[in-house]
Amino acid sequence: MANINVAVEWESFVLSILGTGSRQRLDCFSNVVARLLPVFSLVTSGAMLAFTIVYSSYGFDLTDEGFYFLWLAEPAAYSIHIPVSFFGFVYHPIYNFLGGDAVALRRVNVLVTFGVTWLLSVVLMRQLLPHSNTKSISFAAMTAGIATTSLTYFALWWLVTPSYNSLTLQGMMLTFTGLAIAINYYSWQRLLGWVCIGVGGWLVFLAKPSTAALLAPAVLACLMASGRRNYLAICGSASLAASLTLACAIAIDGSIRGFFNRVLNSIGMLDLLGSGQEFNKIFRIDNMNLSSREQMIMILIILMIIVGALALRRWFMLSQVFTVSGFFLAPIVVAYLLWPNAPALGFRGVVLFSVPAGAILFIALFEWRELKSLRPMIPLALLLLVAPHIYAFGTNGNYWSHGSAAGFFWVASGLVFLTPLLRQSSDVSLLCALVVLLQGVCAPLLVQAVKAPYRQESFFSDNYVDWNLRDQGNVLVSNGFRDYLAEVRSVVEQAGFAAGNPMIDLTGRSPGLLYDLKARSPGQPWFVGSYSGSDALAIATLNGESCATLANAWLLVEPGGPRSLDESEVTQSFGANLVSDYVLAGSFKTAAGAGGYAERYSQRILKPSRVAQEAIEACERARPSVHQEAP
Repeated sequence: MANINVAVEWESFVLSILGTGSRQRLDCFSNVVARLLPVFSLVTSGAMLAFTIVYSSYGFDLTDEGFYFLWLAEPAAYSIHIPVSFFGFVYHPIYNFLGGDAVALRRVNVLVTFGVTWLLSVVLMRQLLPHSNTKSISFAAMTAGIATTSLTYFALWWLVTPSYNSLTLQGMMLTFTGLAIAINYYSWQRLLGWVCIGVGGWLVFLAKPSTAALLAPAVLACLMASGRRNYLAICGSASLAASLTLACAIAIDGSIRGFFNRVLNSIGMLDLLGSGQEFNKIFRIDNMNLSSREQMIMILIILMIIVGALALRRWFMLSQVFTVSGFFLAPIVVAYLLWPNAPALGFRGVVLFSVPAGAILFIALFEWRELKSLRPMIPLALLLLVAPHIYAFGTNGNYWSHGSAAGFFWVASGLVFLTPLLRQSSDVSLLCALVVLLQGVCAPLLVQAVKAPYRQESFFSDNYVDWNLRDQGNVLVSNGFRDYLAEVRSVVEQAGFAAGNPMIDLTGRSPGLLYDLKARSPGQPWFVGSYSGSDALAIATLNGESCATLANAWLLVEPGGPRSLDESEVTQSFGANLVSDYVLAGSFKTAAGAGGYAERYSQRILKPSRVAQEAIEACERARPSVHQEAP
């Protein structure tokens, strides 16, 4: 009460300085702004979504993205999964439905990600704002704005193509939607929540088993701590996830044992690679590694959250100031997204962690007496707080940086921590202002991702032309990439290479070339280079292929390349000699920036020259313990 009285006294003092009628003028202006702000917020959300969709037609990364596309095109062609994931089987029907059109597939991925996030935002905010009109434009604008913070997933590397990462995020969104419903809703709605938990958990397992292994006990702990100890419903949800997984196992391998062996073999191969994703290396605590700029931005966001929370309490005219700030920032964000030469502000999505940090600090300073009313929501708030790390668990990258792709969960956690305050308010316009300010943080992340996309040139360049990727739809690539891809196609066509022929990529960084050529990569989609076990993994994987396939396989090599495998060692493993058993089909230079390297390297395509039967017999002699027939 003391704080409120002081605020009222200061507000009266300021109004006395501004003169007679200032209250009426200020209230009139604030009312106009409050009515227009939801519309401005919707426009800002639409601009961020449109920006992501438009630039999803740009670029083609030859490494990770090429790997994703090979998995999507033929998931059943591979028995080894590095990393351990089954995302290709989930997205393959969509890939076929869209005819393999890369741009359409990317845009569906963007819309699905945004859609499930919007659903979660609506479910959460209906609980946190029980007195608001959930059918109003203001509510729609606020929840859509919150959902646009999920677009920072694409801002991390600008790999918009569906992958195990996107499926993990989408599955987690669905799981948390179900969790929020199960905790706070009643009757038939709660049943829907349990179904969402089961389906979401199943998707997360298929996408990334390591994340599923953490998510399952975390969700269970949240339910127990929230007092939702409906063991029948919990068992039903778990049974649904298990049933869907078993059905997939039978569909993929014909038996549960076969699927189990596939998982075990993939884990063994992952250990052989030595990429840092081994079991004994994924349990770790990483540093945030904040730059001075990021530290400053995080402090500003914390202050913004505290000021916004005080504005919700109608403290010292802050509600008007905060609303007006959001009102004027919205067109600035839109203009920034439309600006072709917009500067990159140089910070990472990890700064979104300051949203729950600011909310917790506000509760500690101003609302600590309301902790009792917050207690039922604390388990959900804490689970959302650690969700980005659950998402990142198992990767060989920094957990903070990788987890920032799921930075939406930090935003949601901050909002849940503010539950006592939000439940006392019905003014959605103030939350729209807060959302616009958060969009002012997220929009620069999208812009700098497009200015410096993963292992490619800036998309803001005029140096982009159409390329008919795999003859299944155009993507925009740089002139250098277009010339590179066109030269490779010309070489293989003149050499007599046919779609569906096997080709072994020993460059360690060019699965995208194989995808564009419609080649089949024996063993696995990408023989990734530069790791201590890259050669050993390639040999072990190819040992599982039939000798008939390897006898007819072409080679893509890059002597002296930055990630090249040992061509001689790998080919000797199936009885081939790199010099005497292949002829040069053609050579070419990589595009500048291909695979993340500015230097242009020489690559060659080698065509098998031996009689097929002779090559098969040599392969069988090289590995006498393995006798396989052509599939």
